[in-house]
Amino acid sequence: MAGNVVPSGPDEEKVLGALRARFPQAAAAELLRFARVRRHSAAAACEMYEAHLKWRRGPGSPEQMAEAARAVSAKFIRATGVARDGSPLLFLQGPRYDKNIGLEKHSLAIAKVLESVVKPNDLRKATFLIDTRGCDGWPNPPGIKMVPFFRDLNIMFTNQYPGRIQVAVVYPLPGVVKHIWWMVSRILDEAVSAKFVVLEGSGGWTAPCPDKLGHYVALDQLPADAQARH
Repeated sequence: MAGNVVPSGPDEEKVLGALRARFPQAAAAELLRFARVRRHSAAAACEMYEAHLKWRRGPGSPEQMAEAARAVSAKFIRATGVARDGSPLLFLQGPRYDKNIGLEKHSLAIAKVLESVVKPNDLRKATFLIDTRGCDGWPNPPGIKMVPFFRDLNIMFTNQYPGRIQVAVVYPLPGVVKHIWWMVSRILDEAVSAKFVVLEGSGGWTAPCPDKLGHYVALDQLPADAQARH
């Protein structure tokens, strides 16, 4: 197990105890993540985790995730190396998003890749790199068309994967589309929004990466086919 399952205080310890008693078969690390976001109410924590288990039997089942992963572009979301802080690295190319496939399948595809690198008994968080630059032959949806996707992704991470985001770096973001990011940030849960870092840069498919991206990841940790663009 990565990380120690140790509550940060008496409230968290009490809630974790209630979760363990109610769900004795669940991984302790997973229960701790839910206890941390509902540390002031054992009842609320149990209700949240019960809803998570229901999701696991429905949209979040292995079968549904596998179907989603087959439906979206294989390179839409990929696990690749580690960030500079040692956290698992996930690389997402936003312009590969295909609105005809639907937002839920894209969210579930992300969930499947996330679960391939951090298991229920693992407290580690993942670093997400979100590249906004398009390419010829990709769907390349306008940024405004991706707002519903970010809303769905926010709901999934808030309810199903609390405490799983180390940082989410969006780049490069041209000034002319700042209003779109403002719209996205307004719909994000406060805890999720706090994890996002936006690196400004010029627009266009061939725009260079912001220098600050190097603070989060080394070039050799990116997929080989993406390194030339970084």
